[in-house]
Amino acid sequence: MFESGTGKNSKGKSKYSVVHAHVHLLPANIPDILDVFKSKKCPLKQISKEYLSSLNGKPYLMVGYSDQLYICDNSEILNSLPSQFHRKVISSCIGKGIFYDWHQNRFEENMLKTYLALK
Repeated sequence: MFESGTGKNSKGKSKYSVVHAHVHLLPANIPDILDVFKSKKCPLKQISKEYLSSLNGKPYLMVGYSDQLYICDNSEILNSLPSQFHRKVISSCIGKGIFYDWHQNRFEENMLKTYLALK
């Protein structure tokens, strides 16, 4: 599981956007991914669930694996990461190339199917 929160003042957040988080459930070898994050200068530290309540609107990137949680909550590091960074890391680790990039792979058919199913 990956979760990323925009925080109140993160780079790229529209002034009209609400503070929110995205949760991604992905099949991946988490230990490999943790190593990639470290090599990309995005250190993840292990935390408890209680730590999450201390974020108070700060941006973060969290990785959950089994019963372990890892987080990067360093705003300077997070603001320096390129768009879709965690998607790119995961896609690279599972051999999917640029499949992660929703700018290039918009999947309009799937969006329409979802819309029609929920209508």
